[in-house]
Amino acid sequence: MNSNPNFKTSARRLVPAFIFLLSMMCLITDAQATSSILSANNANGATDCSSCHAGAQNSSTGRVGMAKLCVAAGKTFNLSTLSCITAPVGPTVSCNSPLVRDAATNTCVNPTSTVSSGSCNKALSNDDDEDDDEHVPAPVEIVPTLSAPNKVSINAGGTLKVAFTALDCSGRQLSIVPVKLPTGATIVNSIDTELHLAKAIVTWTVPATTKPQKLSITLKAIATESTNKTASSAPQTVLVKVLPAVQSKFNVSDALVDANVLASASFNAATKKLDVSGQVIWSKTSTAQQRQAILKETAMITDSTNGAYLGTAIVNINGNWKAPVAIAFGTCSVNVTFHGKTDVRDVTGVKNCPN
Repeated sequence: MNSNPNFKTSARRLVPAFIFLLSMMCLITDAQATSSILSANNANGATDCSSCHAGAQNSSTGRVGMAKLCVAAGKTFNLSTLSCITAPVGPTVSCNSPLVRDAATNTCVNPTSTVSSGSCNKALSNDDDEDDDEHVPAPVEIVPTLSAPNKVSINAGGTLKVAFTALDCSGRQLSIVPVKLPTGATIVNSIDTELHLAKAIVTWTVPATTKPQKLSITLKAIATESTNKTASSAPQTVLVKVLPAVQSKFNVSDALVDANVLASASFNAATKKLDVSGQVIWSKTSTAQQRQAILKETAMITDSTNGAYLGTAIVNINGNWKAPVAIAFGTCSVNVTFHGKTDVRDVTGVKNCPN
């Protein structure tokens, strides 16, 4: 063994230098690891070391913190890569028509149940058995949504107007097309300038000889891309109840009133009262004096099914009207007529009414 004192002194000096060099290498490695981890988890909420480390900054607290970030982002923490990954949903379920698979939950849902105004929906496309075998989620496409009332009523001899609105989250060109319409009904596409939505109005003048019955109007929205590729919404159906013709007692020859809209009708079984409200739409050419002159008339409320008189409502100069009507039993639908213009509506709160 070398007993040279100079050699021993040099060896003693090399040990601290080696330790210092090793420490610097570890610091560089840690810095690189920190940068890599932050980059991988920044989208999930990691902004600095304290995002993952609680208390002492060591690997254990960091892994716990990153796992919490992943859970908050709806993902799973991958220990080998120290990053968040999307958790697999398991084997792709196969749905029988008319149900479709929801990619987010991997379950079968009714396509019409997810359609709502102002929302963006996704529907599966090109889903085949090969995808199921490989457990690979089927590709999805954004489809337009279509909204409309569930059901409406109209008297024979009256004119029905039903509005459908469509939305496409990809901003593609939209058209609303008929799937099923009553004979004689027409459809006109336009843009609602207030809602900024594609709109279609279905208009149907019901022949006065039409017997009471139930029909349906079904439309769908089609979005067209610049490549002419199309995507369709789920069909939207509106049930139409045709009621007996109204035997009006008014023979009006002027055009002071464009329409009389029955906005709401509800029955309270506890108080035995029928509450109805609506609005008269005055003609734009009518004057205040002409409107005031016909306000001596009242809006007449009748049972839609048998024409029985129920009560009246007073119309104000702005066209608004509202009335509580005392009745022993609720009626399923009512008519309200003012100055020769009639509207009809189903009554809510009444049991045992046919759909």
